[in-house]
Amino acid sequence: MNLRETSPHHLSALDVAELRRLVLEFCEEHEPDEVDARRLDHVLRTKVLDALRHASDPSVLTTLHDDLARALPKRLRRQLPPAWDARWRGITDLLQTRIGQLQSLDAEAVLHRPLAQELLRTLGDGDCSQQELVRQLDTSKATVSRLVAVLEDHGLVERIAVGREKRVRRVRPAADEASSTAGRPFLGLLTA
Repeated sequence: MNLRETSPHHLSALDVAELRRLVLEFCEEHEPDEVDARRLDHVLRTKVLDALRHASDPSVLTTLHDDLARALPKRLRRQLPPAWDARWRGITDLLQTRIGQLQSLDAEAVLHRPLAQELLRTLGDGDCSQQELVRQLDTSKATVSRLVAVLEDHGLVERIAVGREKRVRRVRPAADEASSTAGRPFLGLLTA
């Protein structure tokens, strides 16, 4: 597999260690140019956006952050115009910001908020529109939106589109997760 001959889609599917190996081999044999930088940039953005979209665990993002820093050797950064290095630093800064956000939002603390508990009880086994939640919880649209976003970040609820309407429903832990909640009473809210 070669960095120039492999499609960005296939490169994005590689784990970061394999991507690093390809980048190092490539830098040994070639002088990277703008086209190479664009391909690598596409791969990095794809990996980071996918992680930001799906990861609610800061350790997953921290691992990706550290791996990406190693996947872009200094030699590659020196061979390309400084704008690429600045762009890639921006991508890793974005990851670092999200890691900080997730670390500051402890799931247990979120679940102990009375409004979060009430929202989860209101959802029960069904789903509600955010408008219905605003009415039932007697709070502002902004408050419900922020709370739903935090609960979604922790994998406790998900937003789904039904036609033009955005609905919210609880996410139930898998059976093996439910059995591992012993000793963590706050997780009982998830299975109640």
